Amino acid sequence: GDGYAYTLDDGRTLSSALPGVRSVDDVGDVDVPADVVVDPNLGAVAGPGPAESPVGGRATRVLAGGAYALLRPEFDDLRPWAEGAASRVLVTFGSSDPARVTVRCVEALVRHRAPGTSIAVVAGPSMHEDDVASLAQLADSGAIELHRDVTDMPTVLRTARVGVTAAGTTILELLATGCVPLSVRVADNQDVSGQALADSGHGFAHGPDDTCDFAALARTAFELLADEARRDALSRRGMAAVDRRGVRRILDAALDAIERRSEP
Repeated sequence: GDGYAYTLDDGRTLSSALPGVRSVDDVGDVDVPADVVVDPNLGAVAGPGPAESPVGGRATRVLAGGAYALLRPEFDDLRPWAEGAASRVLVTFGSSDPARVTVRCVEALVRHRAPGTSIAVVAGPSMHEDDVASLAQLADSGAIELHRDVTDMPTVLRTARVGVTAAGTTILELLATGCVPLSVRVADNQDVSGQALADSGHGFAHGPDDTCDFAALARTAFELLADEARRDALSRRGMAAVDRRGVRRILDAALDAIERRSEP
């Protein structure tokens, strides 16, 4: 299950009934009743977790960081960079963009756009209709390229070398595809991942969204597009940090946990 309504008691019930329990944690609360806890966010700490798993007295294993990013199968085989990617910045704030950051960010990028560059924007299916209308007007004027009803996000991410997004899991997708992330904090639980992105040197953190200097963010984006050596170095480092093998590592850990559960 997935939801804030689930309690530790629910986890203990599952742990008692099943041969192995895995928990995905994106808020840093590793003290959950599971054999394997996965926290793929940047800045996550690997352990120690609870002293014992709920069944059998075996230690919980905590898998933390981008090496354990849960990416969809479409990310396994990346396509080559699309034509024009080296001069394009991509903006994506998820399916709904509840903080309504996309339009503010795009307007700043349009105002500060460097000659010879372009701006692509993903409009999520649940985005506010007024924001979609504003983006459509910008697209009709030729100021941006607008992507709607996206079904193949990895391919879209390979159309730009710099990406602007919330400081959540899309950061991991950008790093995995070699698109340098510029993040905006749109929720309190994104503080750690945004700061870790900046501290690691894999990208840049801005925000929170209500005080973000979008003009400064835009300048950073276009400076990166202009500096090929710096951009490519960041891209390589990001792809090494999130190498698209996280699911395999998690499966190995889960199988190991099941084997340990079956030991006498």
